[in-house]
Order: sequence, then C-alpha cells, then structure tokens
Amino acid sequence: WSWNPDGLSPLEPPDLAEWDGVAFGESVVISVSGGTAIVAAERYPTAAEVNAGAAWIFSRDEGGGAWTRSPNPLSAPSPAEYDRFGSSVDLSSSGLYAIVGSRLSHSEKGSAYLFAQEPGGLWITDTPEVIQAPAGDGQSGDYFGSSVSISSSGTYALVGAPQDTSGAGDYEISDRGSAYVFLIPDADSDGVPDIR
Repeated sequence: WSWNPDGLSPLEPPDLAEWDGVAFGESVVISVSGGTAIVAAERYPTAAEVNAGAAWIFSRDEGGGAWTRSPNPLSAPSPAEYDRFGSSVDLSSSGLYAIVGSRLSHSEKGSAYLFAQEPGGLWITDTPEVIQAPAGDGQSGDYFGSSVSISSSGTYALVGAPQDTSGAGDYEISDRGSAYVFLIPDADSDGVPDIR
C-alpha cells in the first residue's frame, strides 16, 4: 500500500515564525474518529516563559473537510520556564478529554494536565485538572508526565515517570521508573473531571 494524503494541508502552528526551535509537532495524537487532533510544541514561550510549552487542538467535520485550529492553546494554568508542557499528549476515543504531560514542571518532578470539552464543542483551557505523583512519591528529576495515555472510555489516565527512584538506603534504585494509573470520575460542577 502507499500513503495518499488526499491533498490535505499540514497542520500548522499559529504565527510562530519569530520563535525558532519551538518544536511544534514534538508530540501528536489524533482521535479514533479522525476528527480531532492535538499538536504540541513543548518549547513554545507561553506567557513569555521560555520553553514553557503549549498544545493546539485541531478539528474538522465528519465530512473530512479542512482542519480548524482552536483559538486558544492548551497550556499550564501557571506556565513557568522550561516546564516542557506538551512533552506528551493523548486523547480519549470520544475526543472529549485530552491529557498533556509536562515533564519538567514543578522543579522537574513533572506533572500532567487533563482538559475536557464542553457540550458545545469548546475546550475548557483555563482550569485543567492537575495530575501529579502521589504525595511523598514525586521527586525532582522523576520527569513525571514524560508519557501519558487515556483509556478509550476516558475513565483512566496513565502517566509515566521514567526516572523515578524506588526504594531507600542500600535498596535505592535510581531511575528505575514508574507508571501511575488515575481514575477519572464524572465531571463535577466546573465541567472538568476530578482525578483520584
């Protein structure tokens, strides 16, 4: 077989010409239906913070028309330098939930952010749920959020921390790595699911 793009235009960043090296396309995902896609640029200077990162949602109608970029990118609520938001991305099968990893945020402990789509189709971009390693487990250099995945039903989120150190003392194993599963209950009054 051979790949035929059917003349589709590439998904392009929004006027990032002045920002060299933003790494647009560093991580990408497309929904099962093919109607929603996320493209991240983990070195994008969100809120003028160098390498804070951002991700853009693209959508198209069921007829397979042109892609439309959402006006507001996904980003961390309080972006900081070198967070690398967008180091990983995933979508639920329905395309209603998005999860974005930020492997260097919170002093390189890392985090992930869960975003939800409102019934009208708009994404809630300013109040995502923050996902972090369980209390007492996260350390600087764990890079929690380097990889993320969300189940097809949108019920569970899986987040990897490839440089997590396990054990203590003589039994400490550096960079052994861990992965964490989180339950995503139904959305509460703010429209965004709560992480457990």
